[in-house]
Amino acid sequence: MEEFILYVKLQCPFCIKAESLIKESGHSYKIVPFDKNLDLLEHMKWAYSHKTVPMIFLKEEKQIKFVGGYTDLSSYLEERDEARRTTAS
Repeated sequence: MEEFILYVKLQCPFCIKAESLIKESGHSYKIVPFDKNLDLLEHMKWAYSHKTVPMIFLKEEKQIKFVGGYTDLSSYLEERDEARRTTAS
């Protein structure tokens, strides 16, 4: 089973959009807020060379893949849906 993990700031517009996009796509997800742990946020930004939130990960079985931010998530879901439509044809 796959599940998205969103590391967010709760009032961030792109974080809210990312959650909405995942909800609309029907995928399972968890939200992990950074609001009370900004030191962890800075460490995650450094560790993944990603400067903004949300930071989105996809957990599949025992593997976790860094997807990126909102734009990366949108592209990822579009490509995945396209691949599924092509395979189903």
